[in-house]
Formats: sequence, structure tokens, C-alpha cells
Amino acid sequence: SLSRIEAAKGLMKGGVRLDLAALLRETAMDLGVLALAKQIDLTYADTGRAVPVIGNEVMLRELFSNLIDNALRYTPDGGRVGIAADIEGEMARVTITDTGPGIAPAARATLFKRFHRRFDRSGAEGSGLGLAIVHQICLAHGGVVELVDGAEEQGLAVNVRLPVAVDPATEP
Repeated sequence: SLSRIEAAKGLMKGGVRLDLAALLRETAMDLGVLALAKQIDLTYADTGRAVPVIGNEVMLRELFSNLIDNALRYTPDGGRVGIAADIEGEMARVTITDTGPGIAPAARATLFKRFHRRFDRSGAEGSGLGLAIVHQICLAHGGVVELVDGAEEQGLAVNVRLPVAVDPATEP
């Protein structure tokens, strides 16, 4: 997946217009079984409006699936994972928050490297490629991803910003 994404970088101009809000709702529903198994309160803050972007739907679904799956896996039983999407100026902003252990600021930059894994006692499994894939998909779509402290300094918040699709019908 990572090699395929890296090869596609810069080629996203041919993507399709899609609603990021709808994609996030679907992805969260697909991962709802994991949330139920861990009794995690998985919520989507719906603004009621579309969040249009141009991109590769399969890649964007993989990006958000990775992030939501990570949040669910690292959040302890009975915790919370929240998803929100909105438009800020010319960028779509998706925020995924959790009440897991968080990540020290000094360790955050290295998590986007291939095969980097957190060594903690959470028991979460993986290859260490998930956040590298997320990072490359963001870059391929002209976006950015950042890891910041969660709400009230609990857990982690992941912010993804992608360019909003401009509607030619509303252009001057």
C-alpha cells in the first residue's frame, strides 16, 4: 500500500469529488464492531453539511480507517473516540480524538516513519506502517497531518487538513 501511494504522489489531480463527511461516517460505522467490543463511545460530530474534497476514495478511506482504528486500539475499554469534520477557509479539517495514553510531543515526528511502532503496554498489534501510509496519502492529496494533545491534555488528537474542492458553479 505504501509503495503504491508513494508512486501516486502528485497524481491526485485526476481524483473524484467526494464528501469527506459521508466517507468518515461510513468508515466509523465499519469500525463500530471494534468500538462495541471495547465498550468505547465512538461519536461523529455531524455539522450537517458536506465537506467536499477531490481525491482517491480508496486511499482516503484507508487514511481515515487507519486513524480511527489506531484511536480505537490505543483507547482503553470504556474510553471515548470522537470524529469531527468541517471546513476552515480553503481546507477541510478532520479531527480524531481519543482518551488513550497519548504520545509525548518529542516522539510524535518519528511515528510517520516506516516500521516505527510505539513500545508501550497497550497490547496493540501492527507493523508500524499505518501512520507512514496516512502521511503519504495526505501528501498525495496536498494535505497535512499532525498529532497534538487531546482535549484537556488527555489522549491524542490527530488533525488532517485537505484542500476543499472548489465548486465551479460558485466561482466568480
